[in-house]
Amino acid sequence: MSSQVITCAIQIPETKEKFICSAIYESNLEGERRHLNHYEDLASRTKQAYEVMCECQNQVLIDPNPLTFAAAAVASDRWNKLARIEKKNFRQKSCIRWLQARDLNTTFFHRSVQVRASWNAIRVLQTSNGEILTTTTYITREVVHHFEQFL
Repeated sequence: MSSQVITCAIQIPETKEKFICSAIYESNLEGERRHLNHYEDLASRTKQAYEVMCECQNQVLIDPNPLTFAAAAVASDRWNKLARIEKKNFRQKSCIRWLQARDLNTTFFHRSVQVRASWNAIRVLQTSNGEILTTTTYITREVVHHFEQFL
């Protein structure tokens, strides 16, 4: 049951109270189902909104007038809204996964650590003189050299 607090000044007999509580619970479940259905195809809607926004921006480049600018602004607002909702949705799903897995030594935990490490890895580094480094040893040397200059 959701964490909503319901207050009532009228005394209700216990049997009716159970009936009302079960009815409220069922209505909350129905609301949650509608909520899930509303966000079911969120990724495809976000992608479609992005494509519409790109098309509107191309129309602005081809024919810059107030109508195309307005259409591009509306499309951009719609895409930004859907992208924010999608991001929030992914974050909520991630939190739910973490709550279910907790901090156990699960495969899920280790894979998520590996993914984060790969996101945080530096694969390419450009030095101050413009040289591009791609191997780990050269990148490490350059980073150490860079920070040694501060000491």
